[in-house]
Amino acid sequence: MGGRKGRDVATRDKLISAGMEVFGEYGFDGATTRMIASRAGVNLAAIPYYFGSKKELYNAVAGRIVQYAQEAVKPLLDHVNRELADKNLSRRKLCDLLVEILSLYVDLGLSGDVRIVDLFILREQIRPSGAFSIFYDRMSKYEHSTCTELVARLAGIPAESDEAIIRAHSVLGQVAVFFAIRETVLRRLGRKEFTEKDLTELKRIIRESIQTQFGK
Repeated sequence: MGGRKGRDVATRDKLISAGMEVFGEYGFDGATTRMIASRAGVNLAAIPYYFGSKKELYNAVAGRIVQYAQEAVKPLLDHVNRELADKNLSRRKLCDLLVEILSLYVDLGLSGDVRIVDLFILREQIRPSGAFSIFYDRMSKYEHSTCTELVARLAGIPAESDEAIIRAHSVLGQVAVFFAIRETVLRRLGRKEFTEKDLTELKRIIRESIQTQFGK
């Protein structure tokens, strides 16, 4: 019995991993169940058996990406929110916390092995489906509200205000733009992947920008 359960879990994982690649490359409409099954190395019938439909497999892929994000990012966000319970944090500390979050996004989002995840998420930003709520409700809202609270405290404005939300996203855009136009930046740098030196330089510039904007 345990062997069958283990095989079932392994097959589901193969389909989710293959779905992440194929949906990322071709989008929901362009991807076919045959392509995904072939990439996973399993029988085509496995998709309806384990997921019921292509849509449910797509949602499972979104859920897996959220799981990755929670494991990688949520511990830092929880730490930041514990720090934010202190209403007397210095501006330097607030800046440091904001830079820490952005630096983690640089490390997680610009390494070569997560490019397919970036593609999947970017497609949902451009053309959101029902899966967008999986990203937003389970992770993005928490990420953005945490960053918004930091920016609002630094700017001296209410965290629930439209200005705070827009300001926070303009700050996050310093990293997000490198996901959105990754290939343009790499072409300008004359390489195929970002190097550790590139990421270190980007984080240095982000820190400099945050300190210039909010450090006074």
